[in-house]
Amino acid sequence: MLERTHYYKLWCERIRVRPTTLERYKRELSIFDRFLTDIKGIQEGDFDIDNFYIDALGRTYPMDREIIEEFVEYLEDEYADRPSVPQNCFSAVKSFFSTLKKNGIIQVDPTLNATGPKFYHSQRRISLTHEELQKLVEAAERKDPFTKRFVALVLVMAHAGLRNREVRFLTRDRVDFFHNLLIIDKGQKRAPGTVQMSPLLHATLKIYLDHDWWKRLASKSGAQYVFMAERGEMIKLEQLIAIVKKLANEAGIAKSVTPHVLRYTAATEMYRSGVHPAIIRRHLRHKNENTTLRYIHPTSKEDREALENFSMKGVLEGVCAAFKRDIKGRASLKRS
Repeated sequence: MLERTHYYKLWCERIRVRPTTLERYKRELSIFDRFLTDIKGIQEGDFDIDNFYIDALGRTYPMDREIIEEFVEYLEDEYADRPSVPQNCFSAVKSFFSTLKKNGIIQVDPTLNATGPKFYHSQRRISLTHEELQKLVEAAERKDPFTKRFVALVLVMAHAGLRNREVRFLTRDRVDFFHNLLIIDKGQKRAPGTVQMSPLLHATLKIYLDHDWWKRLASKSGAQYVFMAERGEMIKLEQLIAIVKKLANEAGIAKSVTPHVLRYTAATEMYRSGVHPAIIRRHLRHKNENTTLRYIHPTSKEDREALENFSMKGVLEGVCAAFKRDIKGRASLKRS
């Protein structure tokens, strides 16, 4: 697909590298091409870098750093055993976009300030421990005990395992309280899917989305994003990252915490609770099981325990007892 676009042809004409380097870049760009077509579902006629996204109101936005970060995640998942491939491929993609931007062919270079592939020998390094997750939820509760918006935000990532873009694109009509499902068909990495909510996440989102604060903000924008910025518009990636980092600092967590760390934590928490890797794979919507295994990074002892007991148990039900009592109290007041 990519090599048939005008972007590709202009890149080949304008890039200033040796012929052997150009040929290597072309081979490595084929991986990016495969990511766009197979994972993102982009067709040749739809590939418009300056009008890559469209929101619920029909407004378009250029391809940004977030798509590059998704691609980096894809490289880390698919080529974990061949670290040179992601590094070389990332260099080729940077060359592609920087050349187009330098020659005025595109308005924004999505690779600007993007971080290249990194590899971890153990995912335990980046997943939060159960105690750290409890502290994070409690910090979110303290920050806004009324609307529960920060608790909802943490649980959507650390329990439901949504990717940062899926969190940002999630709208009220994609939260199905009747069936306890989050419908992921906007901003997803792969095909549309659903994620089951636990009673805790269900109750938290219900309080948050029924609160007058959210309703007033949603009425201003008309888009009804679940998590919004100050004026009701879609929350930006930088804002989401800043919120998570600030909550982690307030919780006293020393390690670096990002939205993607919370997705890893969701997988780890499920595995610690005895959920079978096959169920975790469906929950996280991974294409292959090897990706899931890199997320949970099981030990032999945990393998045996998971195989003996793989029923879906309350993954985060014991995370914050005080918060659960608050939810029950609210339910009792409503019944009375």
